[in-house]
Amino acid sequence: STAVVHEREARLRDGMRMMGMHPVAFYVSWILTYLLVYTFVVAGVVAMLILGNVLARTSASLLFVWLMLFAAASISYALL
Repeated sequence: STAVVHEREARLRDGMRMMGMHPVAFYVSWILTYLLVYTFVVAGVVAMLILGNVLARTSASLLFVWLMLFAAASISYALL
């Protein structure tokens, strides 16, 4: 989230708002960026846990959804 910190320090959001960018577009861009990153990370973690027999009896889809919900909560907390 260093990009978010840099954006806040440089006040890039204020500059984009002055140029006419809608606030929803700003937040959607950050959310989609980090959801894409977290999707790959979560898929890798789920694959390692299931294929490595760490959580062999756990449903991979349930674990994926659970970790993606955690990722969504982390993203929303970071954008406060």
